[in-house]
Amino acid sequence: MDAELDDFFEHFGVKGMRWGVRRDRSSVKTAPKTPEKTGTGKASTADKPTPKASSAPKSTAAAAPAKPAIKELSDAELRAAIDRLNMEKQYSQLTATPAATQKQNEGKKIVKEILLNVAKQSAQDILKTAATAAGKQALSMALKKQGNDDLAAAIFNVKKKHKD
Repeated sequence: MDAELDDFFEHFGVKGMRWGVRRDRSSVKTAPKTPEKTGTGKASTADKPTPKASSAPKSTAAAAPAKPAIKELSDAELRAAIDRLNMEKQYSQLTATPAATQKQNEGKKIVKEILLNVAKQSAQDILKTAATAAGKQALSMALKKQGNDDLAAAIFNVKKKHKD
């Protein structure tokens, strides 16, 4: 009978848990340990469990060492940091795939063309409006000089000032 019990495997699992879905370990709460009682009926302070640090994942900003301020760096340290950043930039440019670089260049070219066309159209609209207003004003002044105030008013809807 002992051999039958030794070969028997029983697992109850977690209620409501789905097969193949893992539970986040940081959200699992364990039952607090009960302190052993001394003869007085109260738990001694030495037997109390110490609070554990949070097992939640820490942010990368807190885990990463703080960067020293630029003013605190020596010339050699600053030069080394700049050299490192320049080398990383050059490495990324050299290892970039030609297709990706070509797509970026094509995208820049398209955006440049669109912006140029929009700028040209805007300039044309502004010049057209300004030229129309200037032309109307010049023609109106010419007609008024010739004594055709009524004609200028009729053509350009200019309200004539009445002297009362």
